[in-house]
Amino acid sequence: MMKLRIIIIGIVLVSFFGALVYGILNNNITQDENKIMSNGVVDLSKWNFEQDGIVKLNNQWEIYFNQFISPHTFEQNMQGAPSYIELPGNNIDFNNIKPFKENYFYITLRTKVKISDPSQIMALKTTLILSSYKIFVDGKELGEIGKVGTSKENSSPRYNNLVTFFKPVDEEVEIIIYASDFYLGDCLIGVPHIGIADQIVNENRLALGKDLFVFGILFIISIYHLGLYIKRKNDKSPLFFSFFCILVAIRTLLVGERFIVTLMPLPHDLYSRLAYLTAYMSMFALAGFLYYTLEGLFSKKYYTITKNISFVFAGTSLLLNYHYYNMASIPFTVFVFIFLAYSLIKLVKGYIKKWEYADHVLFGFMFFGVAIANDIIYQFVLINKGSMVPFGVAAFALSQAFTLATKFSKAFSTAEKLTGEKEQILLDIKNSNACLEQRVNERTKELTSTLDELEAMSKTDYLTKLYNRRYMYEIMAFKIKNNKRFYIAIGDIDNFKIINDTYGHSVGDELLLQLAKIFKETLKGIGVASRWGGEEFLFIIEEEDKDQVTCLMEQLRTIIENTNIFVEDKSIQVTMTFGICMYTEGMNVEHCISIADEAMYKGKNSGKNKAVVC
Repeated sequence: MMKLRIIIIGIVLVSFFGALVYGILNNNITQDENKIMSNGVVDLSKWNFEQDGIVKLNNQWEIYFNQFISPHTFEQNMQGAPSYIELPGNNIDFNNIKPFKENYFYITLRTKVKISDPSQIMALKTTLILSSYKIFVDGKELGEIGKVGTSKENSSPRYNNLVTFFKPVDEEVEIIIYASDFYLGDCLIGVPHIGIADQIVNENRLALGKDLFVFGILFIISIYHLGLYIKRKNDKSPLFFSFFCILVAIRTLLVGERFIVTLMPLPHDLYSRLAYLTAYMSMFALAGFLYYTLEGLFSKKYYTITKNISFVFAGTSLLLNYHYYNMASIPFTVFVFIFLAYSLIKLVKGYIKKWEYADHVLFGFMFFGVAIANDIIYQFVLINKGSMVPFGVAAFALSQAFTLATKFSKAFSTAEKLTGEKEQILLDIKNSNACLEQRVNERTKELTSTLDELEAMSKTDYLTKLYNRRYMYEIMAFKIKNNKRFYIAIGDIDNFKIINDTYGHSVGDELLLQLAKIFKETLKGIGVASRWGGEEFLFIIEEEDKDQVTCLMEQLRTIIENTNIFVEDKSIQVTMTFGICMYTEGMNVEHCISIADEAMYKGKNSGKNKAVVC
């Protein structure tokens, strides 16, 4: 079963990350025999916009540094010799062609587009062009984002998308863009899109609708889980999940189609600080959700480190200027990749070990992780398919909403059951005058018995009736709190799979039951045993002397080895291998268990049927 789970998770991981690599390598450059590109010119005379759709102008554009060249100057052919840049462009592209080192400058971009039908109303969509830009088509100014200028004093930055409309004068459309950046130094230019007006409008509406749809999903999920936390404050996982969803919801409206900027003209400084702040704090919220949802799988240190790092980076976006908190995004990106990788590894381990809810969280987390990785690459190099975060987060949010719903459903079912029993008791009291006290006592005993059974079920393994993993953690936590020394031992049945394959799982189950009896009899008064998973058992030995513990585990090993266990008229002889580690003050319990586990595998590798003390 464990091998099957490993194979399944391997296939899923390869599929998801293979899709990411494909998306990066198969970039967004339009390839078509009807689209001919040369220096500064895109020949679309054979392009049918109605059939072939919108065109991305990812050709080489003419570029003139520190010049704003008027359309009239181009008309007179007095502009001088151009340089060329292929869009999308980034800092690396500019460093190859700039005649200076500084990243603060202004430019003129120009391209010509040849079309077959100049009678149609056309549209041009632009997104990110330095920190401000102005569009001219066929000599007419169509729109401006921010304020372009030749210096910091006469320019101002703004991030927003721009859709402009025009009717071509003839078959050759001239597009000129003035752009400047004296604030950010990013050197980022996105790819303009050209098409029939209706096509560009529909594309813009669809993109905006996507952002608003994802925002609506995340906002509703956030409010719902905030309400769950208010009603039941002892579980913090809904609070962190609500915080995570609202942060990503706000960021979706900031960085997608930038609906917030369209709705209200935010100053660029406030806009950029909000965009970075939501990214930084979302990692903290996600770490809190994982920590409180999968208790014990993620350590307190994992949560604390992520919180501290997120708050430090959030502080840079609040206290420093753009240049510094933008530079801080690079180490934060490294941290995000480490955070995602570590979290994914822990979730995979939890899935393999059948940790409760780990499967739900893992599959949703993979959607989120691939989307984040894609968007980080998109943010820095602008080469892949665009933002996937809204869909990745929406998929993750929906899957985790199901996880929390399952968690709360169990709690509500228990509450409903107890409430129903209480109501039945009250009804019996009301309808019965004879033997009232006796009936109340009987019902009370039944309820107490049910609660005792529920408590026992929460502490023990369903098959062997040994303590389960969760209760063993409680025992260890109690001993640590009271400064008691103890030993932890991990035991594993040798060749258990062969027994299952030879005699069947029913024989294997009966074998586990009889071994559980041996554990209880041998350790009575000096230790406790638990079923840790499958054929693996964990023991807590209440003894400080190493030799005594070694002797005890050797005695247990020898008893098992010398006992012929009869199951369904079959005599089965089994052996077990044990790994033993002493817990010392200040030691992490998981680390102690891991050491014992390594000692056990050392015994396996040296011939099995051994008790190895680390």
